[in-house]
Amino acid sequence: MDIDTEELAKNYAELADSELLKMHTSGELTDIAYNILETELTLRGISIPQHKDKPEVKRRPQSLRAHWKGQASLVSAYWLLWILGGALFYLSLLLLIKSQASQAIFVSVVFVWFAYIAFSGVSVWRCAWNSSWKGWGYLARVIVIIGVFNALNALVEFVPWIKNSIGYAGRMILGL
Repeated sequence: MDIDTEELAKNYAELADSELLKMHTSGELTDIAYNILETELTLRGISIPQHKDKPEVKRRPQSLRAHWKGQASLVSAYWLLWILGGALFYLSLLLLIKSQASQAIFVSVVFVWFAYIAFSGVSVWRCAWNSSWKGWGYLARVIVIIGVFNALNALVEFVPWIKNSIGYAGRMILGL
């Protein structure tokens, strides 16, 4: 949206000196608005006070280490690591099944996938409160818990020899 500088100058001309000074010291105006406001103050013969700088937006670090430590944003931990990264690993497992890769390669990828699930799940869990609303943190944590159980279920489905080797007690626990 473009600022109509003539309209803004007209509005400032109608305001009292005290209102203009209050606006100037607030630190909430755009650079264009400050220029117009300072022009109006100069025309009135009022010395221009120092205005607050706009508060600097603190950016959270987005490295993998920052995610692991819980210092990154929940948005990046959830959407990039948990959802996108998890989907890519899951798709790679499906492709390995379709290509009938050797069992050793498949099992290796499954272990890497579970390591990734652990990493991304811990990252989301620790970054849960780095959002604008605490509800997102609670929701993300619930989704991580459900996702871990889904991953365990997928493991049982992907690797048939686990079904045969876990025994009766394991089948009862996993509901097989």
